[in-house]
Amino acid sequence: MQITRAAQREATRQAMLEAAVDLMSSEGLAAVSTRRIADAVKVSQSAVMYHFPTRLDLHAGAVRHLADAIESDARRSVQEALLAGPPDAERMIDLAWRIFATPRALAVAQVWMAAGAEPAYVETVRALELKIVALGLEAMGPFADQFEDEAALFAFMDTAFSVIRGLVISVPVWSMGLIEERWQGSKRVLLGLMPPAR
Repeated sequence: MQITRAAQREATRQAMLEAAVDLMSSEGLAAVSTRRIADAVKVSQSAVMYHFPTRLDLHAGAVRHLADAIESDARRSVQEALLAGPPDAERMIDLAWRIFATPRALAVAQVWMAAGAEPAYVETVRALELKIVALGLEAMGPFADQFEDEAALFAFMDTAFSVIRGLVISVPVWSMGLIEERWQGSKRVLLGLMPPAR
């Protein structure tokens, strides 16, 4: 079977995005350049620029690619956790931590922080945030009736995500080991905020 040019171009584009994600995860957003991607994929720099005319386009494409992968993995993990037995709030809160404390999620956190200085990232980050909220609602579904209303459920989710995000952005400064210890204390506080079952 012969591969079409369009399929080859798309395969090359996907390889570029994967290379950008790997670089972003290992060295940070600043390391992602057209030259580095060209070297990684063994294509010319102009080939990278064909797909991503600017460095910003490359960054935004890599973040979207990464966000889609994280969201897909997270969705699968949440569905598995929901099917694993009786609802367990600690398991779901811990799952949120495990999803957002991976090296790839740490790379997205860099872009989340950069969105304040680079408006082009805002749309990508906002789309990911909406997916996270939808996934959070799915994960918290078994516990929704414990909250007095939808506003209280959203407040709890905002608090949990804010704590996780704050810890995640501290990893490069303090190391994952120390932040993991801090997470254990934070998780106890979050569990204390859960209303008792009615």
